[in-house]
Amino acid sequence: MPPHACIFCGPSLSGLAPPQHVDVYPPATRGALAQAANAGYKVIGFIDGALEQADRVPLSELRATLARPGVVLFGGASMGAVWAARLRTSGMRGVGRVFRLMHRRSLDDSDEVLLLHAPDTLRYRPLTIPLVNIRYTLRRMRRAGHIAPVEEKALVAYMRDVPWFDRDRHALSAAAYTTCGVRSGRVLHAFDRLYRDVKQEDAIAVCRAMQRHICRSQTGRPSEHLSRAAA
Repeated sequence: MPPHACIFCGPSLSGLAPPQHVDVYPPATRGALAQAANAGYKVIGFIDGALEQADRVPLSELRATLARPGVVLFGGASMGAVWAARLRTSGMRGVGRVFRLMHRRSLDDSDEVLLLHAPDTLRYRPLTIPLVNIRYTLRRMRRAGHIAPVEEKALVAYMRDVPWFDRDRHALSAAAYTTCGVRSGRVLHAFDRLYRDVKQEDAIAVCRAMQRHICRSQTGRPSEHLSRAAA
């Protein structure tokens, strides 16, 4: 099947094989979605995007992409989930747990999904831990009996107060020691063993949703390919 869909992603799919029948491009920057639509792609996935204000995909570009005849825009996992929650009534198709939490306003801050990552030459390897993954992992730990509910709340509160670009292993160790004292080593071991990468799970779900849509559609190959360097 010729590719007629593309997806913009980086750390959320780091280390995984690209989805079949979908062209993969780096995290979306200003103008990337418009360029994809102009290239003829009818199915576009938005997972990761630039964070710097000058490079970030503006709301107007998302709305213009959604208004293009025949173009379907999926979002999930990271900034794609944030935008999908805001633009659901405009037709953007949200996928995954992060999107649902954003849509229900159980989470209402893009800070939940932000992280630092390595460059594309190192396959966008995550360097910090997104808060939404911390929340899900701590909940799994509490349900397994490794931490008490009051400790779960304290750990989340501690990590929420840490700037997103500093939420790394050192910050987590400090949170565990402050909250759990001499048990901090065991708590960290349980965190590693039960770690839940919700963003990656959602990114995979976006790819699968796009592939299901492709299988149901009869659209053809885009007339030209999007420049990878420009994306």
